[in-house]
Amino acid sequence: AIGEGRADVGFVEGLDPLDGLATKVVARDRIVLVVATGHRWANRRAVNPRELAAGRWISRESGSGTRAVAAAALAGVGVELQPDLSLASLEGVKRSLVAGGFALISELALEPDLGAGRLVTVPLKGLEIERSLTAIRRAGGHPQEQARRFWAWLPTAA
Repeated sequence: AIGEGRADVGFVEGLDPLDGLATKVVARDRIVLVVATGHRWANRRAVNPRELAAGRWISRESGSGTRAVAAAALAGVGVELQPDLSLASLEGVKRSLVAGGFALISELALEPDLGAGRLVTVPLKGLEIERSLTAIRRAGGHPQEQARRFWAWLPTAA
């Protein structure tokens, strides 16, 4: 929509190239390993990323920024995974975990599930996966007044 001029401001979280766009990082987030409370990894202190290949990966759909960031981080430590199940919604991924498997999803998106005791996070040994939420707009151009004010209001992450 930004490229086609249908929107003045947008947000991205993945690894897409942002050439020709003005960008502003507005938040940072961690992607964490999450399993249901009854999963065999639920009480572990940490899971080696290589162990993930023996598990059942429940992932967001192809093209998801979260999935792309997680896959790139794992590839950086020599782990290549293919999802066993790909779903279009984060809620679908979280609900599917009760049947077994693991997910790599936003820590911020887990707060209600962790508080209710349905899901647990397990550290990945030697690997932290971080991502940025980035506001984007066309470089140059003439955005509407509301879009200019919104852009100026957006915080810059430290």
